[in-house]
Amino acid sequence: GRPAEAPMCNAVWGENRVQNQIVKAKWWVDNQIPLDMFWIDAGWHGDAPFLEGSTVFNSGWGAQVGNWWPNKTTYPEGLRPVGEALQQMGLGFVLWLEPERVFKDTVFAREHKDWLLGPIGDNWLYTLGNPDAREALTDLISDLIAEGKITCYRQDFNFDPWPYWEAADAHDRVGISEIRHIEGLYAFWDELRARHPELLIDNCSSGGRRIDLETCTRSIPLWRSDTNCFPGNADWNPGHSIGISYYLPAHTATAWQPEPYAMRAAATAGLICQWDYRNPSFPAEQGRRFVEEARALSEYWYGDIYPMTLGMNGAGHWCAFQLDRPDLGEGAVYFFRRSQSPYTHFAVRLSALAPSAVYALEYLAEDGTVTLEERTGESLAKDGIEAVLAQMPASLIVRYAKKK
Repeated sequence: GRPAEAPMCNAVWGENRVQNQIVKAKWWVDNQIPLDMFWIDAGWHGDAPFLEGSTVFNSGWGAQVGNWWPNKTTYPEGLRPVGEALQQMGLGFVLWLEPERVFKDTVFAREHKDWLLGPIGDNWLYTLGNPDAREALTDLISDLIAEGKITCYRQDFNFDPWPYWEAADAHDRVGISEIRHIEGLYAFWDELRARHPELLIDNCSSGGRRIDLETCTRSIPLWRSDTNCFPGNADWNPGHSIGISYYLPAHTATAWQPEPYAMRAAATAGLICQWDYRNPSFPAEQGRRFVEEARALSEYWYGDIYPMTLGMNGAGHWCAFQLDRPDLGEGAVYFFRRSQSPYTHFAVRLSALAPSAVYALEYLAEDGTVTLEERTGESLAKDGIEAVLAQMPASLIVRYAKKK
């Protein structure tokens, strides 16, 4: 009954002991950083031996895809203790799964080959077009959602299904396996949302590989690009924001540290914070300031976008765009001087403003300085505004509101 809203999240690796996960979530609450959800990614599931200090790159999580139960070493009482602790903290719970890929020797591959296509190499494809298979998977994941008090179900998809569908098709029915699978995917998600009406679904799929109009009527991409798998790629995020915002308002990107440029480049209607805050000198106060800023500006992402630097995606170029909420008479202009741009100045003209109206402008510098100005809509459209950034990379946000 209302539009989905992209959350502010902290994402963590799943192969970690339950108490450590709860302590991590509590750090955000103790530091008064206003997150919406705590996010446990891959590694929480299956029977693999616990690997201290594991990461997504050195653990055996991929061989456990198909064993969808909490690992007894890391989550001996299941996900309920995490979900209950997060609920008490006022945080939602994002949980990662990849149900359409089934690795060899996992439970579905051993006990229900009639629900699978393949194998090809080590992987099978779970057939969502099979009603019995879909019902069983729906029950399994619905139970996980209820047990763990999951508020966002994150569905990943990390391999190519086409060879499985192609092999299953009769020569005169090419494409039917894909059609039935995708119909089954929609039915699966619809049933989950019917059972859990407040559930948000994240359609990850190896980072933005399932962003189409049908999936986006049921889900949003919290991990819109796997370029966010590593730090150091903040230059790319504003360009991604422009492209996807033509048709999708709710999406998120990742900041690996609370650095001003990286935070602003990642902040959209929501935000993912993947910070390593174990260092005692970690700048938690700075992180709080930029999460609060992202939250204050998030409403503008649900309006109109006016790109100002189309096609200029290299590190040597600026990126700029305007977000406008005509229903509020407010918006913001984002400027990014990327990491190799030799230019210190960048000027743009604004769109969609009432010529005779007076607008109050706030120039929000990265250091927290706020400069105020008043301009008419006609002046902003004709003469524009200019950002002057001496350092690179750097950013400036200009927030505006029509005066009554």
